[in-house]
Amino acid sequence: PLLQAVEQHIQPDDGSARARSWRGGAAIVRAITASKTGDVREIIQQSRLALELLPKDNPVDRALRLTAGYFLGTGYVIRGDLTQAGETFVEAADLARAEEVPFSAAMSLGEVARLCLIRGQLHRAADLYGECQQLATSPEGLALPWMSIANVGMGRLRYEWNELDRARDLLNEVIRHGNGWSSPDTMFAGYTAHSLLRQAQGDLDGSGMALREAESVLQTRQVRPDVRREWEIRQSRWLLSQGDTSKARRWLPKRELAPQEIPSFEQESAYILSARVLIAQHDYEAALDQLVPLANGAEAGGRSGRLIEILILQALALQARGDTVQAVTFLGQALSYAEPEGYTRI
Repeated sequence: PLLQAVEQHIQPDDGSARARSWRGGAAIVRAITASKTGDVREIIQQSRLALELLPKDNPVDRALRLTAGYFLGTGYVIRGDLTQAGETFVEAADLARAEEVPFSAAMSLGEVARLCLIRGQLHRAADLYGECQQLATSPEGLALPWMSIANVGMGRLRYEWNELDRARDLLNEVIRHGNGWSSPDTMFAGYTAHSLLRQAQGDLDGSGMALREAESVLQTRQVRPDVRREWEIRQSRWLLSQGDTSKARRWLPKRELAPQEIPSFEQESAYILSARVLIAQHDYEAALDQLVPLANGAEAGGRSGRLIEILILQALALQARGDTVQAVTFLGQALSYAEPEGYTRI
């Protein structure tokens, strides 16, 4: 209603820079609002509109264009268009650097790095997070508040490379200082990564405690639906580690995949979790039926990070079923993707 009231004071035929700025700003607000509800079409439509409307000849509007570019990339990620998302975030980062806004540049580069993790490009992600660290370091060598963006990503990378002590130090920095910068997404990512780390160290109680901290972020701050789903998946995996398959099923997809049906990018992680639960319940045939289209979709989409996990799950299900030869074949495929990037943990 407030936006509509503002827009009512702008004449429909008013093409002035001021009117374009007002309309562009309203489009950004709508894109941000849509991101909280997961309305992908609205995020993309309003972000594009903002970029079309906002003038480029004054600093305020150029700063708003940075926000519009970031949310346009976010919309593409949720839709599963990772290539378009990556290009959009790179453009946003380049613009932020040109405007000398290091915070915005770090935000966009952090998203590019996160996409690299999904694609299984760990070394490229490390380079990008290194750039984020530089953008979050003052001329005096002090860490700026948005260093958490880089530290969360680097912590996750160190976990994948089994450098657990280094991962712990980075994630502890995020948790120690993150609340000084009000980014619920970053704090949430820090706690969920810390949960993975604690579990890898055999500290299941500490892992569960970190998940409860992540849940508290969800309860006190508004986050995107895809962020909430990430917590549900991580919570289910923790419950599986406790042997509690009945509770782990709580957040599974409501229906099974049809034969050869490839789920959307948004649903992919949930169906990978579903396969894990089926394996835990010794229903290997059902798990394998579900993993085939998942593998096809991840391979076609260039999501090697997820494909490695899917191939390993196929190998585990086949081994449990007694098909050792085929299990070794799938494991070999997983290693062919994992070894060049230095994967140790999945």
